[in-house]
Amino acid sequence: MAITLSTDGYAEATDVAALCQQLVISATSNPTTAEVEGFITDDYSIINGMLEAAEYTTPVAQAGGSLSSTGTIVFRDAADTGDEYLAVQASGGTLTGVVRRGDWFTVGSDAQRYMILRWAEVDDTGDVGLLFSPGLESDQVAGATATFTASSGGASVLKRINALAAAIVTLRSAYGSGSSDIGDDVAAYETEYNRLFTGIKDGSIRLQGADRISRTRRRGSARMVRA
Repeated sequence: MAITLSTDGYAEATDVAALCQQLVISATSNPTTAEVEGFITDDYSIINGMLEAAEYTTPVAQAGGSLSSTGTIVFRDAADTGDEYLAVQASGGTLTGVVRRGDWFTVGSDAQRYMILRWAEVDDTGDVGLLFSPGLESDQVAGATATFTASSGGASVLKRINALAAAIVTLRSAYGSGSSDIGDDVAAYETEYNRLFTGIKDGSIRLQGADRISRTRRRGSARMVRA
């Protein structure tokens, strides 16, 4: 099989191979590429269980938000230095999509990145309000160009943790659990895996671009009870 990212794994066999450079992983190796992909999928389920317990929706997408515009994305209104909230729209045509915490944007040719702090959706008027940090470094006119970039931070962290877990099993499968040839590598990978797993679980590592589970009932919802 082949891994479809965010469907049956957050990493691919090539990511595991990069951690197991003492091995050549192929269709005929021990373990085979297919077996390594199985290791990835097995831990993908464990990671998703931890993510759900940590109040993340799963599976986590490979990127955060997405804004699509038939023109450039521009400030709807003028903005002042220090502002931390503004609305953007399409310069012509239609703006669609959503932004998520951890996405970011730049203004004009300025390299300063502004991190978006909360989820927001383009409304019926074609605008979307952005809450961000830090505050604007300079005054901006209406129509100033904003360049949006979706965060891939969460996906990158999950790729690392999924690849580490699969690499540990791959090395043990190839050399045996007690082999001195892999002892240092496995110990280092276990330490890093546990640091990432625990950090996500306890909230000290936040997954940028990943959505939290919402416990709020939507308008018009009703609790179903048995008579």
